[in-house]
Amino acid sequence: MACVRILIADDHELVREGLRALLASRPAWEVCGEAADGVEAIEKAAELQPDIVLLDVSMPRLSGLEAAALIRRESPTSEILIVSQHDPAEMLPSALKAGARGFVSKSDIASNLLSTIESLVGPARRAAANGAETHVVAAAVPEGGERGSLAHARQHAALPGPLDPKRQHAERLLLEQNHLLELIARGRPLDQCLRAITESVAHLQPGVRAAIALLDGNRTRIERIVSSRLPAVLTARLCELPIVSDGATMPCGAALARGELCTCPDIAVDARWSAPWRELCIAYGVRALHTTPVWSADGTAIASFFVCLAEAREPNAWERDLVQFGAHLGSVAIERWRAETALQEARDHLESRVRERTEELEKAYTSLRVLSMRMMQMQDEDRRRIARDLHDSAGQLLAALGMELASLNGRAAALSRELAEDINSSLQLVEQLTQEIRTASYLLHPPLLDDAGLSGALRWYVAGLSKRSGIAITLELDEALGRLPRDLEAAVFHIVQESLTNIHRHSGSRTATLRIARTDGRLLLDIEDQGRGIPAEMLREIQTQGSGVGIAGMRERVLHFNGDIRITSRSTGTRVAVTFPVEPGGVRADSRSLDS
Repeated sequence: MACVRILIADDHELVREGLRALLASRPAWEVCGEAADGVEAIEKAAELQPDIVLLDVSMPRLSGLEAAALIRRESPTSEILIVSQHDPAEMLPSALKAGARGFVSKSDIASNLLSTIESLVGPARRAAANGAETHVVAAAVPEGGERGSLAHARQHAALPGPLDPKRQHAERLLLEQNHLLELIARGRPLDQCLRAITESVAHLQPGVRAAIALLDGNRTRIERIVSSRLPAVLTARLCELPIVSDGATMPCGAALARGELCTCPDIAVDARWSAPWRELCIAYGVRALHTTPVWSADGTAIASFFVCLAEAREPNAWERDLVQFGAHLGSVAIERWRAETALQEARDHLESRVRERTEELEKAYTSLRVLSMRMMQMQDEDRRRIARDLHDSAGQLLAALGMELASLNGRAAALSRELAEDINSSLQLVEQLTQEIRTASYLLHPPLLDDAGLSGALRWYVAGLSKRSGIAITLELDEALGRLPRDLEAAVFHIVQESLTNIHRHSGSRTATLRIARTDGRLLLDIEDQGRGIPAEMLREIQTQGSGVGIAGMRERVLHFNGDIRITSRSTGTRVAVTFPVEPGGVRADSRSLDS
């Protein structure tokens, strides 16, 4: 027998040493070279032209997947086998695409590596002896479901001439495994993957019917059975029967309940079977059964894979291998599904916690806004009270003092000119003080706001501010403005007051425009100047609601009435645009309460 020359490429010396020791068990096999990275693997493959190249995936300079495509070009007769620690379901599609013929997980090297190499070198040796070219193709799985995809792959996998049964079986199992792992890796639904596994077994051994049974939470019944060949009514009725009777496990349930392999050559005469199980299986043509556990990653039997035979007999060696093959792939599919389910549950839990925290923050923000608005309303009430006190108390006293000084001034003129001039000077001071108190009172809360409404209060305020500041303010009031709720009128007045004060203090503008209109159930307020504008950094802070006390107060007043405020600015001026929802008509409505 000709020698099989093998090149090992792995960046870990201990792994290479272990592979050498394992391969040494086959006298006809020779390790012709070793490489510590992907670049060296390509060079050694081109130089040595080995029969088999064992490639790790994660290596310095060049990964195994990148090296595989180049090795395929430099050494076309070499068969590439990926040997990696990565998850087979995740890595296999990429390995096949890169030109590899198969994949062996490092955790399964001891049990799978030698048989996998045999499945690759056997057909190649016979093809070389016959002068034929080997065409074992790992075809990509097309769309259209697992049954159509496997059929498509088989049609395009031209296996070479006659093989001995053992190697032929190994070759067919490897091809089916690659297709099924790729299907699992693509994230197809669990039942679709399990059904594809049972269909694959039925294809590899015509005449048998395969199925996967999954346990319920109590491990006393079958939760569901997935099969491409068993009748749905049979699988449904089997799920209704307990797998434990009188403390003893039924033979068919041993693989599930106790994690044991079980064979029943003839169900009709097997005394271990209860009557309901026996009668049901025989009625649907199941006379013999062979089953093995499907293990989870933690060593628990989570399902069983079984084949059903129509005649009473022992399963042959090939059928026993197929059961192990199906159980292994079923474990991969179920573990992937469980991991994805756990991940989705974690995501759902995290999203739920985020929603809860968001709701809590929204409630806290709402409470803070209510408190903030309540404080501003209390401030407005204090302003109204102080303004009223100034007008009714200090204002009245100054008026009385002015009248007394005027009376004294009339009598003093007859006594002394100098005395009359002194009294007249005092009278002028009293009149000036009276005017200052009146202005302070009106700025705190103009009585016109309560008596004449928003329009009258704004006309008075704009006229006074224009006179004091020298800014030419254009006031445009909608004739249909009418009366508004008391709190809303106070809010609009204070927004206008804050905005015009900012123009006077900061903009440097000599003109300003104030427009108020009422249309389609909306109150529109627009204040604009032609000043130097707001610096870009400060404008960003304002627009992200991180502004100072004055604008923050304006925003709170607007939000309290479900309104909207937009502040825009450029080098030629600034604009404040505010809208409020209002009831149609001009009749004064009731004030908006904090609880509304």
